[in-house]
Amino acid sequence: MTDAKVAVDYGMPAMNYKTSAMLHGIRYQAVVDFSMSGPWAITVKITRAGKAQAVKLNVDVK
Repeated sequence: MTDAKVAVDYGMPAMNYKTSAMLHGIRYQAVVDFSMSGPWAITVKITRAGKAQAVKLNVDVK
């Protein structure tokens, strides 16, 4: 799947960030900056052929 739009939202309470994922070969890659330790929520949104899906992840940065 190389024809998708992939966006990444991430943040902690009172802090929200967004970045886009870029296609590199057959993989989408995004750079996120975890500016401090603690629990971060990440949402990856994938849009392809007019349909959208999302996956939510929680990460505890040490």
